[in-house]
Parts: sequence; structure tokens; C-alpha cells
Amino acid sequence: MSFSELYHNSEKIAIYVTKLLILRIVSTGHFQPGIFSYTFPSEIYRRDLFIMLNNLEIDIRDTYILPWKGKYYMYGTCGRDAFSGTKAGFLCYVGTDLENWEGPYCVFPNDGNSWATDNYWAPEVYLVNDAFYMFASWTSTPTEMGLMSPQTLCILRAETPLGPFKIVNDRLCTGNDPTFYQKDGKNYLVYNDTIDTMLARELREDLTAFVGEPIRLFSRLDPEVTWSVGGPTEGAEVYETPTGKLLLLWSSFCRGHSRKFAAIGLKDMDYGTAIASSQSGDIRGPYAHGNTMLTPPNMGHCNLFTDLDGQLMLSTHYPDDNENAFGCSNPIFFPVCYDAEGDTIFIDKKEFEKLNGF
Repeated sequence: MSFSELYHNSEKIAIYVTKLLILRIVSTGHFQPGIFSYTFPSEIYRRDLFIMLNNLEIDIRDTYILPWKGKYYMYGTCGRDAFSGTKAGFLCYVGTDLENWEGPYCVFPNDGNSWATDNYWAPEVYLVNDAFYMFASWTSTPTEMGLMSPQTLCILRAETPLGPFKIVNDRLCTGNDPTFYQKDGKNYLVYNDTIDTMLARELREDLTAFVGEPIRLFSRLDPEVTWSVGGPTEGAEVYETPTGKLLLLWSSFCRGHSRKFAAIGLKDMDYGTAIASSQSGDIRGPYAHGNTMLTPPNMGHCNLFTDLDGQLMLSTHYPDDNENAFGCSNPIFFPVCYDAEGDTIFIDKKEFEKLNGF
């Protein structure tokens, strides 16, 4: 680049460097210039640090969208430190076009006021009875003996989608990736047992605790499941089609060539999502497995939402390998299609062809 080009692009370069710095601060809670290190208090989320970011500049996994009053509220797991503390807590981005976002807003900080200090994972937010409820999971820092609490389901509540969220129940039970489902006046959480089984459990009417015992839905180890080759049974999303068919999207390890997985000895594996369908139309199942991948490998934990124009959309993160320019996963969205009968959903393959690597 010539001096003239550098001069004329200096503003763009300055903005880019500033975004990198702020992304570093909000994702780790630390500013590290050289040998110096300063830990910012929760006030790092003050208004003057919010910036406009596009999808390729946002570090997120398990992307979840809440459309509300003409805006999209995007929640998810902080990608780069998802497995090493999640120091920022639960964050939210706000936008109107699914491409550009203001944020991040800290809607529940990991500031020591909760027993949970690690793995703030997969928050989903729903408007129920004029309040916003967040369903998520978290855990605690390992003790001196190396022990760590299991991933634990939690419920938080707020008056607005930007919080501040307050704890309703911080120890529901061992579990991960909860999603909320309502049917015939009853409330359910669908979640995994942190190993290989998908469960559903009824919630009290006031959404403060469970009613009864968990219901086993299925496991990736069931003989009729052939697409999963390892890993967990996770990332549940429940959806009822216009024809009344009940679908359950879920993620696991599929066949593929993830460098991230290969580095830890899981060769010829990747991350993907498929669909199970309830044969009774009830959340209890039984479930049939088509064993057809909804998404290609290298993306997963999908959620569904209706955009501001009425189009059913799928949200997920990509690449799961964390191999983009920022070393993280980004939010990505696809329009959803129905089959001829309207009983199930799919994504047009042309949507995936727009991505690098497909």
C-alpha cells in the first residue's frame, strides 16, 4: 500500500483497530497493552463503548434471536471463551437487519454475585406473561481439588430484553442447552443431560421450578439414529409446523473433517444439526429420525424465528471450527423452506453455496 493509499484509508484502519480493541475488552474483560494488564469493572459495558458491528465481527455461538417491537435482540454463547470461563456473562446485540448490530449490552454480568462463575452457555429469551425470561446454563470454577460443578440449568427474569436480568432459579438441575416450549397451557423446558440424552420437563405456571420428573425423549445412542458419530445430544429447538407436525432440531457430532476436533483426537468428525419428529404430535414423542442433516458440517445448535417480514429463519453459528479472520464463530442466518406437504423444513442448498468452503 502506498503512502497516499494509507493516508486515505487511515480512518478505516483506525476504526478497524478500535473495533478489535473493544472486541478484546468485551470478550475477555481485560485490556492488555504490552506487559500491562487492567481488569475493567462491569462498567466496561457503558454506553460510550457500544459500537456498530457486522456479523463477521461478532464472536458468538448458539445464536438466538428474539424479534421484538421492530428490532432483533441477539443472544448467544461468547465464542472464544465459551470453554474457559465466559468472563463477560450473558450479552445481547440489537439490530434491525440481521447484518449490523449495536452492542454488546451486558444483560447479566459474571461479576461474582452468582455461585456460577464459568460456562455461561446458550441463553434464550422469551416474552411470557409480560416479562422476559432467560433460560440458559452455567457452572462454577474448579475447586482446589479440581472438582467442577456440572453444567446447571438456570432461569432469569427482566422487564426488558436488555435486562438487567435477575435470578429466578439458579439451580434447576444438571443440564444444558434449554429451550422453552408451551402447549395446551403447559410450560416445558427441553434440554440435554450434558451427556447423550434429550429430556423434557414441565415447568410450574410461574416459571420458577419444575413440576414432576424429566421425560426421556431420545438419545444419539438409540439404534435408529445413524447420523451422530459421537459427542453429546444437545442444542434442542422445538417447532410446530403450520400443518401441526412437531419437530425437534438437535445437534451432535457428525461425519466431517473438523480441524478443531482432529486436534483433540476426534478424527473424521464435525458439528451438525438434524431433525427428529414427534410421531404423536406431543412433546413426549416417540420420535422418528430422518438422519438427514439440516445444515452442513461446521455449524450447529440452530434456532428458529420469524423475521420482521414474516419469513421463517434459522439462526446458527459458523464456522464452528473458529477459523475465520477473528479466530471465532459468527452469527449466520438462513431462510427456511417447507417440504411439499408442509410437514418438515429444510434450507435451500444454494444458501450454503454462498459460504466459503461449500
